[in-house]
Amino acid sequence: MKKTTKRFVRRMVKRQLNEGGFLRVHRMLLGMVPQVDEVAILTAWNPNSEQLPRDENNQRNKELFRDLKTAGYGPIKIKGKFGNFERSFLVPNMSKSNVVELGQQYGQDAVIWGSKTESEENDVKMIFQYLENGQVQDARDVVLVGAHEHGEGEVEDVQAKKDYYSEKAGRKFVIPFFDENWEFELDADSVDEVLLKESVPKTLLAKELLQKIEERKKKLAVPNASKKYYWHHRCIMRENVRRLKKLVDSYNSLV
Repeated sequence: MKKTTKRFVRRMVKRQLNEGGFLRVHRMLLGMVPQVDEVAILTAWNPNSEQLPRDENNQRNKELFRDLKTAGYGPIKIKGKFGNFERSFLVPNMSKSNVVELGQQYGQDAVIWGSKTESEENDVKMIFQYLENGQVQDARDVVLVGAHEHGEGEVEDVQAKKDYYSEKAGRKFVIPFFDENWEFELDADSVDEVLLKESVPKTLLAKELLQKIEERKKKLAVPNASKKYYWHHRCIMRENVRRLKKLVDSYNSLV
């Protein structure tokens, strides 16, 4: 067989393997793999929001991989970019408590966990949670992989994204946490309008949300952290602002 033919065959085999790897991951995230009822996504890169050299991050991920295998899991290697490039793992059938515990062990600000649900019409899908210290900061029920409407009259192609995406075998995917276009019920609005203290009702929930917003503002003032750290806290602050706006609107409608 000629060298050119061999190279062509190798490229075709590699392409088919890559496509199969992505399809496997995509089907899991859609809840279409019968044997997989839960999924988790986590990494060991950049612990405690400190940007480490790549060789140190790779070594940390090797240790995480060994821990996952020792615990009986079958981690799938993925990668992505959230301000900074990082390598991570998608772990089928990992419990919420286990991924939270392991994420904290490896110094991560947050982890992702998804659980399969079934509607009365027998429609199956995954509900994903963005977890910080075990607390749900946001949730989504969709995974984006191609072109889709984003905002009024805008079209976004996930495969063209330069940041804030995950990737398997050269194909990108996004769980759109903190994106108002994919919220279950919350509406986006002006941050400045919500943060006018005199407009906020004097209720316990409102005070708690204001306190959480102030705490995030302080975290965002920390210098020299990783880009993912700032994205993480900025998104959670914005989510708390939206919740506060909803509370303010509800209170004002009763006054």
